[in-house]
Amino acid sequence: MNLNQIINLLMRLFGRRLLNGAIFRGIELAARKGKPAEQMTEAERRAAGTMRQAVKRVQDAMRITRRF
Repeated sequence: MNLNQIINLLMRLFGRRLLNGAIFRGIELAARKGKPAEQMTEAERRAAGTMRQAVKRVQDAMRITRRF
């Protein structure tokens, strides 16, 4: 492996982690509708949990369909 390949490998690795972290934070923000957990009512907390579960199911389905 030359230096250029190593640099590209590391850039892809860190870029993927950065992107996945940003996506996760965006999903959490959307689920909570921009509110901190302390300001949410019990019903809003349940709705946010339901939304997180739905997103997880969609992500799992996307991973499965990529294999085919």
